[in-house]
Amino acid sequence: MQEPHDKDNLKLLESAILDMFNEMNNAFSKIIDWDLQGPNKSISKSINDFLKKFDAIYTLNQDLLLEYHYIGLSQGYLSDIKIHTNQSNPYSPTHDWAVSKLIPETVFKDIHPNPQPIYKPHGSSNWVDDDGNPLLILGGNKQNAIYKLPILEFYQEQFKKDLSSINARLMVIGYGFEDQHINELIQSSKE
Repeated sequence: MQEPHDKDNLKLLESAILDMFNEMNNAFSKIIDWDLQGPNKSISKSINDFLKKFDAIYTLNQDLLLEYHYIGLSQGYLSDIKIHTNQSNPYSPTHDWAVSKLIPETVFKDIHPNPQPIYKPHGSSNWVDDDGNPLLILGGNKQNAIYKLPILEFYQEQFKKDLSSINARLMVIGYGFEDQHINELIQSSKE
């Protein structure tokens, strides 16, 4: 059982982490050119064109970089992109949705091959649960925390399903392989 001061310290830590995400997301929202190509841009070399080639995106990042610059600037080809939320169309051109708090759905519909789904298996810095508490997984014992949250459990099962599908290929970008529950899913898909 946690002591009262432990709970207070945990709240302070969570608050500091959320403040860090707010600062990071604010900086991400102000990026003008996320392709970093310089003056001679090539559409065939854009980050968006690269990302849209994938059937699904799973990101353990809890920031809003993809929301601002991939979804928000998709110019129509991802107009039906799906991040589970109970808001009808949270992705407005003004990015107002990114500074709001989203409550992910707890009832899931079948995932259709189109549009490209983006899954956030550790939650997101702008997600909250039904009680308004942050919905992101931090620290150790992530597996137990994930299975307490229906949206994250669904993402975990979808990742497992996608990895085990015929001819599945996995592209890993910037993952340090420190999450045992993710590593186990990747390893079991090879068997």
